[in-house]
Amino acid sequence: ETRGGVLVGLFKTEKVYATTGTFYPDTNPTETTTVDGDLRNQPGDTSFSTIRDALTSTSAQNSAGTGISWGVLQCGSSANTYSDMTRGIATFNTAPLTVSATILSAVFSGYGDYFLQDLGTLTVHVAGVTSLASEINLSTADYNKIQRVSFSSQTGLSTGGYIDFSFNANGLAYISKTSITRLSGQTSWDINNSNPSCAGGSVRSIWQIKNAETAGASQDPKLVVTYTLPANPKQDVIWFD
Repeated sequence: ETRGGVLVGLFKTEKVYATTGTFYPDTNPTETTTVDGDLRNQPGDTSFSTIRDALTSTSAQNSAGTGISWGVLQCGSSANTYSDMTRGIATFNTAPLTVSATILSAVFSGYGDYFLQDLGTLTVHVAGVTSLASEINLSTADYNKIQRVSFSSQTGLSTGGYIDFSFNANGLAYISKTSITRLSGQTSWDINNSNPSCAGGSVRSIWQIKNAETAGASQDPKLVVTYTLPANPKQDVIWFD
């Protein structure tokens, strides 16, 4: 079509609509690309720096029971010592987003399974993971692979329902569009390297969430990503006689 000698209508652009993708970790023992579980460091009564900065945890699990300790800190039996620091891990195959996706928002959700904050008000963060020894099986060597930039945090923790962690700009930029997105759960004391006062007595604060081994998917850890893909221009066919 020409208007005033100018060819128009050669390209027509479609509207761009936001799409939501929901991702879950694989269940054990059929992990093929992703995993969830926790890394528990229980070295006995020790200093905060020793338990936090250890290169390895004393145990790693991705199959026991139906819960993940998403953030734990426990005092030792004597004053100013610590006996348990646990970090959660959940990974998601977000490759279906594709490199062309523009991520608008992302929310990690954990379904509260057990909650205790005798050590003081518990704030839990979601952050990244640099790498894992295996993408489908957690190892004690993964303990020091967590990152320290918070993507989101929650203080009003509970059980019996999902707690949502809405990602900030750092979290959105971290999500992989072509591979695995690895997330860690840490207490505020852990991620901020700020130990609470401990009078002894083995008191602790813990938030545990349901894991992928929970029957069905209604309580599994999940990552919900809202994104857009580029519009595809429609090209008219022009015939010349």
